[in-house]
Amino acid sequence: MLLENNTALVTGAGRGLGRLTALALAGEGASVILLGRKKEELLSVMEEITGTGGNADILVCDLSDEEQIFSAGETTREDHRRTPPVGPADQAQGTIPPHRCPHARR
Repeated sequence: MLLENNTALVTGAGRGLGRLTALALAGEGASVILLGRKKEELLSVMEEITGTGGNADILVCDLSDEEQIFSAGETTREDHRRTPPVGPADQAQGTIPPHRCPHARR
């Protein structure tokens, strides 16, 4: 697995490109921190990942709220020492080639 022993923080992970990015990263072996505003959506994605043997945590955070961003950053630093930021834009910029994203609708 390409990303085994790595941790990725995915913003907007509850749906859309964020969800697809999280599933693709988990599919390559990364532990994924799912960040988004809606706990129910994040839990659903976490269940998808853990249901296939992956590892995921959630952080409920509204990225328009500076205090919540700071808190999420502190929690991430405490729990996951080496976390590179990954968001939906990274997939569009080619970090994850579309053909490697098995959950994408074609």
